[in-house]
Amino acid sequence: MLEFVSARGFGEAPAKVRALPFVYVFGRSSFAISFYGANVYPENVSPALEARAFAPLVTGKFVMQVRHDDDQNAALEIAIELVGGASLEPELATRIAEEIRLELERLN
Repeated sequence: MLEFVSARGFGEAPAKVRALPFVYVFGRSSFAISFYGANVYPENVSPALEARAFAPLVTGKFVMQVRHDDDQNAALEIAIELVGGASLEPELATRIAEEIRLELERLN
C-alpha cells in the first residue's frame, strides 16, 4: 500500500496525510461555474452528453463558461468535443442544448 506523506518541518518526522488511492470529490467549486446564482457542475452536464442519441457523436469532453453580451446578459456556453468525422448540425446542437437544460433542471 502506498502512502502520501508530508514533512512538517526540519528535523520532524513526516506526517501521514492519507493512504492512496484518493477518492474523487464531486462538486468541487474549482470546476463549477456560477450561472445566475446556481452552481453548474460538470457532473450535472455529463449525463446529457451520455444520452443514447448523442454518445456516438461526442467524446464526453467539454468546457463550460459564462459569456456576457454588451448589455451584461449572461449566457451559459458549453463547447463539446466531437468524435472524429462527426459534424454538429444546428438541429443536433439544439437537441443537445435542450437535453443539457433538462438535466440541469433535474439535478440542480
